[in-house]
Amino acid sequence: MKKFLLAVLTLALCVSPFAMPVYADDAIEPTIQFDETSQKMMHDVFTLLKDNKDKTDAEKIEIVSGYFLDTPYVANRLVGSNTQPEELVIALNELDCFTFLDYIETFKRSKNEEDFVNQLKTVRYINGNVEYLSRKHFYSDWYSENQILATDLLTQPEFSEFVQTDTVELNQGAKGVYIPGLDVRERDINYVPRDKVSNVLPLLKTGDYIGIRKNIVGLDVTHTGIVIEKQDGVYMRHASSSKSALKVVDQKITDYLDINTSVAGLLFFRSNAQFEQIHGTVNIEFKDEAGNTIKETLTESLPYGEPFNIAAPNLPGYEFVRATDNTGIVQDTNTVTFTYRYTSEAFDIQFDDTSKRMIDDVFTLLRQNNLKTDAEKLEIISAYFLETPYVANRLVGSTTDPEQLVIALNELDCFTFLDYIESFKQSHSVEDFINNLKNVRYRDAKVDYLHRKHFYSDWYSESPIVATDLLTSPQYASIVKTDSVDLNQGANGVYIPGLVRNRDINYIPRDNVTEDVLKTFKTGDYIGIRKNIAGLDVTHTGIVIQKEDGTYMRHASSSKSSRKVVDQKLTDYLEINTSVSGLLFFRSNSEFKPFMSTATIEYKDELGNVLMDAQDVNLKLMESYKFEAPTIEGYALVTDSTAEGIANSDVLSINFIYKKVDGIDPIEKDKNTGTLPKNRSKRNSCIFWRCTSHFIWNSHFIGFENEKK
Repeated sequence: MKKFLLAVLTLALCVSPFAMPVYADDAIEPTIQFDETSQKMMHDVFTLLKDNKDKTDAEKIEIVSGYFLDTPYVANRLVGSNTQPEELVIALNELDCFTFLDYIETFKRSKNEEDFVNQLKTVRYINGNVEYLSRKHFYSDWYSENQILATDLLTQPEFSEFVQTDTVELNQGAKGVYIPGLDVRERDINYVPRDKVSNVLPLLKTGDYIGIRKNIVGLDVTHTGIVIEKQDGVYMRHASSSKSALKVVDQKITDYLDINTSVAGLLFFRSNAQFEQIHGTVNIEFKDEAGNTIKETLTESLPYGEPFNIAAPNLPGYEFVRATDNTGIVQDTNTVTFTYRYTSEAFDIQFDDTSKRMIDDVFTLLRQNNLKTDAEKLEIISAYFLETPYVANRLVGSTTDPEQLVIALNELDCFTFLDYIESFKQSHSVEDFINNLKNVRYRDAKVDYLHRKHFYSDWYSESPIVATDLLTSPQYASIVKTDSVDLNQGANGVYIPGLVRNRDINYIPRDNVTEDVLKTFKTGDYIGIRKNIAGLDVTHTGIVIQKEDGTYMRHASSSKSSRKVVDQKLTDYLEINTSVSGLLFFRSNSEFKPFMSTATIEYKDELGNVLMDAQDVNLKLMESYKFEAPTIEGYALVTDSTAEGIANSDVLSINFIYKKVDGIDPIEKDKNTGTLPKNRSKRNSCIFWRCTSHFIWNSHFIGFENEKK
């Protein structure tokens, strides 16, 4: 059988290489073979098409296929087998008879160079799946499989009297199947017997496809080419495997038949596609006046050589300033830039009742613990979120969907957990929290997808700066490693269009992370987990919590065993997660803003007359206070001389009440102001009074003196 199969392959040199199947994972992109020589040749062909854009399809076919004349014939150039994954081979400088037709048909269907690869998948593979068993191994697959490429000309009435039909079990050879795993396909193959070919040549057009049929079991054709009409006859342009050629040549069809006496007849197909109009690319950029990208770049494909005039769209929250290069003639690549000025924000807020209640709970905790240290406050409020469920991708917004300001304290991922904790630091109200969250989560506090701080290191790199990179400190110099990272540039392309940023990332390699090193960080410092993934600074984040038995990371864990906010010893985390390459450490540049209480101290007589100006004293909420009543000449205190307590509310009212002992009559107060006169004579005598007030507050003496005459 091996000898027979070898003989078949020798006769059918242009049949796609027979090999075993490869089952590709749908999630894995195929390897593409596309070297610089082939890329240059592709560019040359598109240049020809642009230069000849007004020619007929027949003229374009003659020009494009003529470019490949004398290109070397190379057999079995495609890659794929039962043991080797299928690769998408684009080798324009090494052709066999089938790949020659593949490329010519692909050029017809492609708008530009970027489109060529996808169109080749459609031409060469069933449903565009780059897999060995999906390859169109048989010429008649072009008119029989999904995404039909061509029409069998021999089904048309004008050919009927010259046509013979064979029923062929494709892939079923005399000794067994050629390609194991590929179904045997029974198909009627129409062809013009060799002795009748001269009758149909006048019916053909330049660009029609030719199949050479021999009487070999299980095959429809053994060779292919393209019809080229010339003044002296009809030619076949083909990648010839003849030892005398081994290149792309033009050969009269009648001459070919005279030489190749084993040919039984010819098949003729006609492409069902016309040449696509070649397109250029117009990239439309949206910038602010500082040159920052404010919206994803749009890419338009427009007819090459045609005029264009693109109007600037309205962007919510922005005022249009100017357009640059928005009119012109479409070339290979054009760049249009629209510049805008930021005016105001227009965005939706996601903020349900559960999250509102949780914010109130945290504010209550902060008020109750107002006098604690920042580390203690951080531990208390982050602990409130322990057991809160982990929910991935909770934020809303993309390059196509408007960004929303999501406040979902009951559904956390590792990044939003840190967002919310940091936002509480300077907040005393829901309004404060919303404004601070915008500063923490977004560059320039603009609620926009492309302004979102997508990367952990944005916290110390993008305005407003939220934190400091602790690993720039000299104390860590001997243990820190620095990687230069093109953030957002993944191995197979960018994650988010328009956001590539080169940045130095400092981290402590896992081997240098010891208990002693971890002790140098404080509760409330932020942690970034670094892995060797192209285009990312970190893959996970958390908060340092120092405990008696070691350094912990409080984090929204995505682990299947938890999926909630947990405390985990950092050394344990590293032992479990062996792919971690190291740790980043940041420290917030904000302190907790204390809640304040205002104590208003009033001095009145028993009738409510104001004896001296009220005093406002600011205290920290929950702070102890002690005020001593001043002496007012001519009056005696009715209330206690000392007022003391805890500032447990936002506003305190403290009243010292006096009664008149001699001199001024309280009922003689000024009717307009409600106060006693500063100077008041009675019985032709002057009364002078002096008051000195002393406050004792939080065990510290604070004094001031007022004199009135």
